[in-house]
Amino acid sequence: MSSAASKLFNRSTILQYNTVFINDYELSLEDVVSLEIKYDYFSFIVTGTMIFKDSVEISELDIWDAKTRIMVYGQDIYDEFFTRFFRVTNVQQELYNERFKAYNIEFMDTFSYEIKNTYISKSFNSSKSAAFQKYFDEFKWDDIISDDSPQLKKTFEDTGDVEPFIVPADRNILEYFEYAFSLKGYRLYQGRNVMRLTNEDFGSKEKLSETYTDNTENDIYGFKIHDYSLTFNPINISNTVKPKDKILKFDYNKIEDYETDLLEDVYDSIKMNKKSMSSLQHTTGLKLRTQELLGKELHKYELEEAYLDNNTLEIVVPGNFKYNEIGKLVDVDFKGNPLLTDLSKKGNKFNSGVYFVSRVTDRFVGNKLIQRLTLNRIDFDNI
Repeated sequence: MSSAASKLFNRSTILQYNTVFINDYELSLEDVVSLEIKYDYFSFIVTGTMIFKDSVEISELDIWDAKTRIMVYGQDIYDEFFTRFFRVTNVQQELYNERFKAYNIEFMDTFSYEIKNTYISKSFNSSKSAAFQKYFDEFKWDDIISDDSPQLKKTFEDTGDVEPFIVPADRNILEYFEYAFSLKGYRLYQGRNVMRLTNEDFGSKEKLSETYTDNTENDIYGFKIHDYSLTFNPINISNTVKPKDKILKFDYNKIEDYETDLLEDVYDSIKMNKKSMSSLQHTTGLKLRTQELLGKELHKYELEEAYLDNNTLEIVVPGNFKYNEIGKLVDVDFKGNPLLTDLSKKGNKFNSGVYFVSRVTDRFVGNKLIQRLTLNRIDFDNI
């Protein structure tokens, strides 16, 4: 990112209130060198890192153990509150500026920590979503969410696949259900304010009314793009889009098989745009594979990820807890080349358009919040 990002640090990024705790110990914001929290549409676990100077010998407080937690609180300029608890997963001590010891900490959200470390086998005769909720009820995971992330709204759609099945103990609960949901085309994800199990298509998703733009002189505009980088059609992605598969599923004495679709065949059902996708799938023939569960939607689920990664834009904007959330559609408007009169008036139509927010990184710098959004283009039909 360029030096333009330095213009971010104005009153549009100042938080009304924020504080960070390690267990019951409140850190001085002056000692927090870096704090980042990452939300990812393609990965359920919320992760983060923090580096802080140990100017008061926090190591003497005996706070490091298997249950060490980090708590982050804040209130933004829109009066939106944020509270999140995390479990520490790794701690490294190092020297900072040859004067202080510093801690480099990695963490994940407390609910993911719990579910990722649960191996309980059970049998069900229900849908996968209903079985998942039964684990919530038994282990009181809804209480963990409400206590540790009070602003988080949980919404699970019914997968509708009622059948007898067993959740095995050879993988954790998160790993099993993520895979089981993907076989039916459902995605499990969580952002700052939402936790969802959904198979919604992109064409029907909510679109943010505000527009992200660099075409303004107003530096305190809450959706101003202060810096960006664009990755267009990376060759390593387009060349590795999955080929058409022939799936064999063994069910006792019976063998079931079916062929998946090509990317070009399914893009209407993905409902993202009208651009031809034939150039993105450099494969011919059928790839043979077997799987324990029959899931005709898995291939479309995988193609969706490859397609979204085909065109990626990262933008840096003023931070807030209300609007910049994963799983939304947003409009992006880039200014044109000021040296070319026609383009200056029309703007940069090639990079402007409708994008999907797939990742958001909250970066706390003292009492300020900036955010890096990863966007994926979905409306190439207008180019």
